[in-house]
Amino acid sequence: MKFKPFIEKYAIPLVALLGGLLFLVMGTVKLVQVNTFPQTTAVITRMEIVPGAADEPDSYEVYVRYAVEGSSYESKLDNYKSSYRVGKTIHVRYDPKNPRDVTGMSSLGACFVIAFGVLLLVVGVVTGKRTLQTAAAERRKRLEE
Repeated sequence: MKFKPFIEKYAIPLVALLGGLLFLVMGTVKLVQVNTFPQTTAVITRMEIVPGAADEPDSYEVYVRYAVEGSSYESKLDNYKSSYRVGKTIHVRYDPKNPRDVTGMSSLGACFVIAFGVLLLVVGVVTGKRTLQTAAAERRKRLEE
């Protein structure tokens, strides 16, 4: 089997399957965090613009300050909402084993990540099935000739 034709044939299904699996795992981890980590209030201390590459829009890094058991922490948040402003008080969840690990994502946000992962997995399975069916038909045709 030649490697380049294999990659050309199966690139889309493989990327979709691997991407889907990655989003599914990331979303599941976030969902567990959102549902099990303790909640506290935090204040947005700064927001930094991260320029987008070429035609991509800019993104934002959001930093929050919060207290856990008398200790103060400042961490980068894992999400951005257009309603965020410096000085705004928001709810965050933190890892009790490592309070610097904080998430501002909601259950709904984590479910969207999971749904996107499932969608990519479906695309990977459907395109992979079609690619395999096409390859099998081509093999049968060559054997008949």
